[in-house]
Amino acid sequence: MTTKFPLYLILLELTEQILANYWSLNLVWQNRDLNQEADNLSNGKFDKFSPSMRLDPPLDTLPWIIMPTLFEKARELHEAVTVHKMEAKSRRADLGERIGDV
Repeated sequence: MTTKFPLYLILLELTEQILANYWSLNLVWQNRDLNQEADNLSNGKFDKFSPSMRLDPPLDTLPWIIMPTLFEKARELHEAVTVHKMEAKSRRADLGERIGDV
């Protein structure tokens, strides 16, 4: 589970693919110590993985269901939220400076 952009879009696409194809997903929780390889992959540490096993398909050729439409809208929302957070942080900093001047 994730709320990070764009990873949550992949989670939504996975859900749609499972439903559309009548698949089932059997998730089993793993202790973090037993999942170091997955952590390494997510942190860009590929030294213990064979490059010959890597798959790198062109993303535009994959059979997406909702990703193309969802990605553009989510990107726009992500940018708007990022700008809003930066503006709010700036306002708090300005307010802090004014309080300190009193």
